[in-house]
Amino acid sequence: MSGNDKKILEQNSHGEFELTAYGEFLSYFHTHIQLFNGLISGKKISPTDQEVLKQKVRSYIVSNIQKTEQFFDHLPKFAEFLGMSQSDLSAFMTKNFMNTHAGIKNKLIEQEKANIGKPKKKDIPAFRKKFWKRSENWFLQVKGLSEWKVM
Repeated sequence: MSGNDKKILEQNSHGEFELTAYGEFLSYFHTHIQLFNGLISGKKISPTDQEVLKQKVRSYIVSNIQKTEQFFDHLPKFAEFLGMSQSDLSAFMTKNFMNTHAGIKNKLIEQEKANIGKPKKKDIPAFRKKFWKRSENWFLQVKGLSEWKVM
């Protein structure tokens, strides 16, 4: 599941806000990332190696998991990345997932509620790139005209 334009939050018939399927996927994504990052930070490896491993796990999730229920299917690969047994990782996830997920889910809901009615932010890097390209083209056109007039 991916996409910047997908709805994350919706209001039910009772006026309560709930995560959409995409919002639920995001909450699972961030929960797994937070839990895995905590395990990685506890490893006795250099901070640089920790960051590399965190990025490797994140990239794997982004590339291979599109649905909420797929996280469980990839537990063996996560255990391999984290250098632990599947049973140890499963026990860790069982113990820590619910509380972590509840916190992330609530934070996501509050964040999205705060954004209701606010205009979506433009993709600034893309805007800059487009603006620069237009400016560059304009400059080249003006430069070309001025050189032509001088001749």
